This record gives sequence, structure tokens and C-alpha cells, in this order.
Amino acid sequence: MWFLLLGCADLPVAFEGATPVPGFEQSGCLGEPSPAIAAHGTITSITGGVDVWLADLPFRCEQRLEAFMLVEERTEVSLLVQPIDMDPEEVAKCDCLYEVTAHIVLTTGHYNMDVYIRGDHSSGHDSPKLVAWGPFEVP
Repeated sequence: MWFLLLGCADLPVAFEGATPVPGFEQSGCLGEPSPAIAAHGTITSITGGVDVWLADLPFRCEQRLEAFMLVEERTEVSLLVQPIDMDPEEVAKCDCLYEVTAHIVLTTGHYNMDVYIRGDHSSGHDSPKLVAWGPFEVP
């Protein structure tokens, strides 16, 4: 039974029941965060789903990220990007900006998407923060 526990993600309450996003990709460090740089992104509709691109996401140096998706009421999609290790034993003394991409498979229809990020527990920024949102239609 503990094999199941190892695969459990540390998710905030609002994302209980969320599933990992297959095909999620993360860049290497693209620069240092500053107050003048805000996280941003695009949501692009494609046949059978949506492509999400996010840039200038501030996380710790060399921190591996993962994404989770939650679909509610068949039209509300929430995406969460967070560190894989939410309780790191060693904490990097530097921060980096990252780009991430995800392809999300969805059925034909109209949707609204909210995209959130959150840091690890020791960062003090482990509550989900909205960084992108918008309506889209999957053809």
C-alpha cells in the first residue's frame, strides 16, 4: 500500500482530485526574477484540446516542476504548476524564471481556464497564485 502513497501529490485543497498533465515540459533557467517581470502566458485552442505556454514563472534555481489539471462542471479548467518536491531538504539560495508548456486534451466545447502557480512550502508562497486566465473553444 505504501507504493500508492509515494505517488500522491501534495496539492492544495482547491485542487483535490486534480490529475497530472502528461507532456508537461519545463525550460532551464532563463533569468532572475525582478518586480518588473510578471508571469504571463497564452492559451491556444487546437483540435482536440488546448496548448498552454507560460513564461517568466519564478521558482527556485534547478527546481523541477509539474502540472495538474482539474475540470469542473465540464467547462471550468484549472491548471496548477508547482514544484515536484514541495518540502525540499535543501533550499537553493537563488531563484530563476522558467517557461513551461502543456498540451491538454479536451472534448469539443467552450471552456474557461485559470492557470495558477505556487512555490514549495518553505518559500512562503505555497498558496496558488492566478497568473493567466481566459475563455477558449476547442474545435
